[in-house]
Amino acid sequence: MEAIILAAGLGRRLRRVVKGPKFSLKIEGFPLIYYPILTLASIGVKKFIVVVAKEFSNVAQNIAHSLEEQYGFKVVLVENPYPERGNGYSFLLAKESVVEEEFFVSMCDHIYSKTIPLEIMETMVKSDADIVVGADPSPKFITVEEATKIYADEAGKVVKIGKNIGEYNCIDLGVFLIKRNVLDKVVDLRSKAHITFSNIIAEAARRKCKVIVARIKQDPWTDIDTPSDLEELLRGKRRIVLDHVLQEVLEFARETGT
Repeated sequence: MEAIILAAGLGRRLRRVVKGPKFSLKIEGFPLIYYPILTLASIGVKKFIVVVAKEFSNVAQNIAHSLEEQYGFKVVLVENPYPERGNGYSFLLAKESVVEEEFFVSMCDHIYSKTIPLEIMETMVKSDADIVVGADPSPKFITVEEATKIYADEAGKVVKIGKNIGEYNCIDLGVFLIKRNVLDKVVDLRSKAHITFSNIIAEAARRKCKVIVARIKQDPWTDIDTPSDLEELLRGKRRIVLDHVLQEVLEFARETGT
């Protein structure tokens, strides 16, 4: 199994508390990007295609080397020279590195339990979708105003997705399972000046891809965008998520690390 990790964001809102790129922020001894990577690795992902801003490629190379040395992963770094063009553009830059018929996509700044990608995989099998979007109808540990919203119908089909849609019934939690054929259907969007990953999902649905939500109702997850998010993660109400996922990550690290 393989996964694309989108890590080319510049993390400007965290600059006053973080030196360097957001993905390298140390949380309980691990760089932030380790959390989605080790979580996905714990369910069988062995290859990671990590898209980073070109200006931070040296930092990413050091982290990639550590992951390969410690855990035996294959890490493919893809440089994005234009991160301002959006995380959808970053996703499309990874196209040539994808070889398997299905692959995960994860945001680098989301921390989530391994039960979430497992539920997403189960939904893919049951629905035979082209894209499965992890979605939470009642998130507890994020700032909803800043989150990507989804409106899905009763069958779970994604009707609308975006940060500013008016009507929504769940929140995108930053983890996706996608079939490789989707890349061919949306690769032309690379020419757009700016494109978000939500735009990619919405356009794939418009182009007749089957896009389904996996409704995640109890499993812990959160994201980190601002200094207040970080404070809540380390010392506030989001700490419960960190403790849960950290336990899973440490268990995997003990079992497989060198």
